[in-house]
Amino acid sequence: MLLDQSQVQQIITPQQYRTYDVNATDRIQKRVMKHYYDQHKKQTVEFVRNMHEKWLGFTHAEMGVLECLDLLDQFVDESDPDVDIPNIVHAYQTAERLRSAHPDKPWLHLTGLIHDLGKVMSVWGEEQYAVTGDTYPVGCKPAASVVYGVESFADNEDLENPLYSTELGMYKEGCGLDNLLMTWGHDEYLYQFYQHVLFLISASAGDNVLYIPVLHVPLGMLLNSY
Repeated sequence: MLLDQSQVQQIITPQQYRTYDVNATDRIQKRVMKHYYDQHKKQTVEFVRNMHEKWLGFTHAEMGVLECLDLLDQFVDESDPDVDIPNIVHAYQTAERLRSAHPDKPWLHLTGLIHDLGKVMSVWGEEQYAVTGDTYPVGCKPAASVVYGVESFADNEDLENPLYSTELGMYKEGCGLDNLLMTWGHDEYLYQFYQHVLFLISASAGDNVLYIPVLHVPLGMLLNSY
């Protein structure tokens, strides 16, 4: 793909980022709301464990980074209210901004370029509610901060489970992020792939891929002795 340089350099002002409006009538906001309601209904403990079985054998393809980026040439993230462009453009935008902000950290530029490669699952047929969007732990009560609120989980069967519907759910106080079962998506897939091929650009790169999107975790779970 030949990128339009204006796309790579396009900047959105901070005030415009991450608006989620349940009453909006525009196409993108309606698309985003549908995505999250689907995710919050269908991502259960059982579903996530099934996705681990399905995807963590890493048998779907063998390719280089640029080949994988090319597969995202026509892929648009339905969960993102800020971006309505192919993901390959977003990848280069991110890498270029990181290179500008942190010229002394080449590993970070590369991390920016590849951070969304897990979205290739959608190109291979996975529904976007199992690929894109914010991540949060399953097996416990959703945090109030989750996009569209706890009410968007009304049809999630785990909330009828007497254990999973409690604040800590199947976890122990202070268990730490490493011990949470997160919603299945591109971040988890890419991180697990790194582990599979023993290819962590750096420990910080792995943490950026896996933990930066973790936005909605009860505070007690974050506190451990690490």
